[in-house]
Amino acid sequence: MSKDMMWECEVQKMHVDLSDPKNTSKRTLKWVVVGASMAPKGSSARCMHCHGPVNVYRQKQPNGMKDHVQHRDRDDSENCQGGCYFKGVHRMSPNAIN
Repeated sequence: MSKDMMWECEVQKMHVDLSDPKNTSKRTLKWVVVGASMAPKGSSARCMHCHGPVNVYRQKQPNGMKDHVQHRDRDDSENCQGGCYFKGVHRMSPNAIN
């Protein structure tokens, strides 16, 4: 199930309870799946499969590689179903971002 590239990742977004939007105690951060092109550069993005940290790469040339994400740690990539070095047994990252 290994993929060549991961096109999506998770980033934290502010969630506001619409029943009382002015009450700041009802605002929470939630992990939301976004495309690599929508992930803010330099943010703490995580893999949507193993929750390990990922780097966001942007397309630099018109005919170059499209926006994508890759695991920061090779161990995460080897043990994640979305990693490019996947060995066949999926497990969550020991360095998971919560």
